[in-house]
Amino acid sequence: MVAEAIGATPDVHVADFEFACKGGSEAMYVALSHIKAGEMRYALASGADTSQGAPGDALEYSASAGSAAFVMGKENLLAECLHTFSFTTDTPDFWRREYQFYPQHAGRFTGEPAYFKHVQGCAHGLLEKSGMKPADFKYCVFHQPNGKFPANVAKMLGFTKEQHKTGWLSPWLATPTAGRRRSA
Repeated sequence: MVAEAIGATPDVHVADFEFACKGGSEAMYVALSHIKAGEMRYALASGADTSQGAPGDALEYSASAGSAAFVMGKENLLAECLHTFSFTTDTPDFWRREYQFYPQHAGRFTGEPAYFKHVQGCAHGLLEKSGMKPADFKYCVFHQPNGKFPANVAKMLGFTKEQHKTGWLSPWLATPTAGRRRSA
């Protein structure tokens, strides 16, 4: 549908990535890989998702909807992706069985080991691969399934509140004062 809307069909390569929190970043990785390989001059990675937490479930109150689109290329750059790193295990977090409307989640396992193990594992791998440390960055942004996890993981990894507060959106997007920044 996106390819049709932007007039890119029929001479276009497309793929549909699923898996909630990972699909969009995987689309970005594939688009970037096509650019690096010289297969494409530009590649678009777009992702969108919406929460479907069951009434009364924690996901109903903490998850929402979002989307993003990134054009990858080698010319007219706004930002450059210097390093990537993937950290993947078969650790349960949440899932939706076939034909079920609402996902289920692993309760206390959603934070530890799921979230913290993977975010820290990926961050440590990326820092090692790049030869950088938290102090080398002006800003950091972490996956935000709720307001507490990203702040905690930033601190665990050695990032300061100043580095993560700009990208820390989940605490104020879900409040009645959405759109107005709260002091963190």
